[in-house]
Amino acid sequence: MAMYEVQEPCYYSVLDVDADASPSVIVKAYRSMALKYHPDKNPNAEPEQFQAITEAYEVLSDPEKRRLYDHYGPSLKPRLGETFAQLAPLLLSFATGFIGSSTRAYSGSLSTRAMFGWEVCLMGVAGMYYCYQPNAKDSVKPPIKPQIKSKREVVSVSDYVTITSMGLLMGNFTGWAATAVVLLCKSIMLGS
Repeated sequence: MAMYEVQEPCYYSVLDVDADASPSVIVKAYRSMALKYHPDKNPNAEPEQFQAITEAYEVLSDPEKRRLYDHYGPSLKPRLGETFAQLAPLLLSFATGFIGSSTRAYSGSLSTRAMFGWEVCLMGVAGMYYCYQPNAKDSVKPPIKPQIKSKREVVSVSDYVTITSMGLLMGNFTGWAATAVVLLCKSIMLGS
């Protein structure tokens, strides 16, 4: 049995406006569409169509909801993967710090070479997650509107120092280096 992703309608196309339409154009489009598809004005109109028009207007008429819609889509919030992506450097720092410090302190059976291999593997996985940007044709669901990365997504110096120091606090230089590489890659990809 095949799984299909449900494609949600684009609110801009529901109201038949451009993505950069002004608030007055959105209001005008909503009023004309609402008159055309309102169940009291047009008995043949489908109630679902009117609900879709109303939902699109509620989102696009509110500047904050519109900004969230343009960035995240109809859910108006980041998906789990995007949320995890923000925490990955910290988790990587903890993981490499714990692996490096605890195994050396409590078990002598794991060699330094094997430990270094695990840490390099973690660095590689995290680096691929940040550095790999799929082409638009490879992605399952294209973005609703092209976005310019906001300033809050670029790694600041204080965030960089705070997060990368976690690796040192958790036990070793490799934890710091792993997180530093991931954050550096992220800041290069997002611009600085």
